[in-house]
Amino acid sequence: MLQDIKTYLLFKNQYCGIEHTSKNGATRLYVTVLNKKKNEIDLKKNAEADSIFELSNILPQDIGVSLLINNEHVITKKVENNVSEPQKLVNMAFPNINLNDFVYEVMPQKTIHFVSICRKDYIEELIKSYKKSKISILKVNLGISTLSSVTTFLKTNDVYTANSSIDIENSEIISIHSNEIVSPVSYNINGLDIANTHLLSFACALSYIINNNNFSNFGARENELLVEYTQSQFFKKFTKFALVFIFSLLLVNFMFYNFYFNKVEGLQQTSLINQHSKSKIIGLSKKIEKSEKIVYDILHSSSSKSSYYLNHIVNSIPSSIQLSQVDYQPLLKKIKSDEPILIDHNIILISGDSTDSEMFSFWIKELEILTWVEKIEIIDYSDLTNHISSFSIKITMKND
Repeated sequence: MLQDIKTYLLFKNQYCGIEHTSKNGATRLYVTVLNKKKNEIDLKKNAEADSIFELSNILPQDIGVSLLINNEHVITKKVENNVSEPQKLVNMAFPNINLNDFVYEVMPQKTIHFVSICRKDYIEELIKSYKKSKISILKVNLGISTLSSVTTFLKTNDVYTANSSIDIENSEIISIHSNEIVSPVSYNINGLDIANTHLLSFACALSYIINNNNFSNFGARENELLVEYTQSQFFKKFTKFALVFIFSLLLVNFMFYNFYFNKVEGLQQTSLINQHSKSKIIGLSKKIEKSEKIVYDILHSSSSKSSYYLNHIVNSIPSSIQLSQVDYQPLLKKIKSDEPILIDHNIILISGDSTDSEMFSFWIKELEILTWVEKIEIIDYSDLTNHISSFSIKITMKND
């Protein structure tokens, strides 16, 4: 259970295999990413690239991969012998080789074995190049060694990779021939359709999942690479966890602060209510003074307007009309103590006498065309004598 959790934290159930090979003398990279869910394996991505830098734009940064080196820097030889000891098979394939300078990998079978070698310096330079592009190498395979993890699933004796043709009998590799494959070939491996160009990268990723390891003298270095990758991933995940933890502490602190802040605010509101009550009591003694001030403010604020309106009215009065009363914004009811003062806003009441009805009508029309007049109502017009009539009009002003 703990091992499954550790594996998930490291790989998130994604396993990547890269075949680092060459085509027409140029570097060619084939990538396969597998997704493991419980006991099922799904093909998540296939990709190709001409350089490690280009590959860094395809894969997620800091992803751990299994690398298969299959180019001119790798030499593979077939050994036909019943010997099963890897060291002896290497010595048979490459006599007098200095193993301190080379990495070897042995793909053992019943009687036919394949031994691949590559210089350590080249492999280390390759690992550094991938690391610069944020791609972590965790495992290194040579030649077509990873193909042994899928031979039991192949239903044909003629298998093709990106640059090789391979003969298989009874799930064992018999021979390997280097040649360029022109026509694409597809293989069905346990329900997954895999193109020949990605067969080795698929096998590389799969061998890491099923832990199908051949014999190699690179195991100690692979353990170091895994430890470095584990520490790097742990540091990054720990950093994220620390940030989340600090944020959670700040959130909890804010919640406590907000709780006590609301408490203090409630007490402050209670204090304000008490102060308001006290102010209200004090204010009762100044009510008359405030009422007088209100009346004064009303009269003062409207004085300029009343002068303006009344000036227009007086200037427009013909000689046949005499005014007896002009009431600007009249009271709606008598002023009483402890009651608000109510006035009829935007209203002017005018009363007077007229000796010429036609001039009276003409005066009304003149008032109606004033820009600040909304309408005029004749409240009363009655004859006092044969030549004199009394009138009362109501002028409604437009709202400012």
